[in-house]
Amino acid sequence: MAMRKIHLTAAHADADYDILIGTDLCDGAATFAAEKYRPHACTIVTDSNVAPLHADKVAAALQKVGIEPLVCVIPAGEEHKNIQTLQHIWDFLLQHRWERRMPIFALGGGVVGDMAGFAAATVLRGVPLIQMPTSLLAAVDASVGGKTGIDHAMGKNLLGTFHHASLVVADVNLISTLPRRELQSGLAECIKHAVIADANMFAWLERHLPQILHFDPASLAELIFQNVSVKANIVAQDPYEKSIRAHLNFGHTFGHALEKVVGYDKLPHGYAVALGMLAATRLSIGLGRCEPQLLPRLEHLIRAAGLPMTVEGYDPRAVLSAMYSDKKVASAKLRLILPVKLGQVTIASDVPEASVIDAIATVTTVGAVSA
Repeated sequence: MAMRKIHLTAAHADADYDILIGTDLCDGAATFAAEKYRPHACTIVTDSNVAPLHADKVAAALQKVGIEPLVCVIPAGEEHKNIQTLQHIWDFLLQHRWERRMPIFALGGGVVGDMAGFAAATVLRGVPLIQMPTSLLAAVDASVGGKTGIDHAMGKNLLGTFHHASLVVADVNLISTLPRRELQSGLAECIKHAVIADANMFAWLERHLPQILHFDPASLAELIFQNVSVKANIVAQDPYEKSIRAHLNFGHTFGHALEKVVGYDKLPHGYAVALGMLAATRLSIGLGRCEPQLLPRLEHLIRAAGLPMTVEGYDPRAVLSAMYSDKKVASAKLRLILPVKLGQVTIASDVPEASVIDAIATVTTVGAVSA
């Protein structure tokens, strides 16, 4: 399979790097680090699930180019995306007398990418970061765009900063070991990109979903390429989420609140985003702002991907309350990303709470809900 490359440049954002997509790319990532930074050592930040699968492969590639690989393993799971785990990474780096020219390799899913990126942004006021996503979600979303962060008891990703990678390597071989549930979770972000920006990609997903669910390498590589193209284009225009980058949050204001209420260990991020997209689309149609024909196509694709349509037993009012902890709230008003038609969304800050509660109730209920 031929390697494909997308270059991301964002003015005034210290973002100027390649995203490589293909197979057998570990050696290339190691060579890049050796030639650009000439370090004597680097750290591979990974988690307890990914380390046994891929850490040795990346370490061997680094050793071949004369770099000593140090491996920092953190506990797997969103519930560990916190200040205590970040402190562990900081301690590891500083105990090994870290230097500014020594890169950090983020080898893992979105949690690892966010936390390793936050550590890279803050230790010694910033060291190089190379993202090596091992999940579909991280490859198409979390590894691109420079967002880093940790969760807080008040909500998800409330503490963080922007720190762009110097290289992103999406090696399909690393993603092929994903549990099916994690592949499905990543598909939610792919569906999101298609809804907000690319109707043709939505149609492509409808046609190629069976091959993707069977981990066909060529289909996965094409899926990643199309999605990264969408995200890189948006990030290049709006690196700090002042305008259209907010469109990438379609499904997320609902989804993050659902994750908080249900529990990060019970509801995977992509599953929550799928529910959030359904709630936002139904809300937009109810307000007369969205073409009604979008909903059945979205419902069919979400169902075909194996993503949930509902999560039962949670009070919509509790979810609404959690939505107000979202970092995108402005002037005490929710800022919702609502679809207009396939390939187009808008930002809304004028939606009545009663309508939001009704939309939440379509994906999670504890009984009748009144306004």
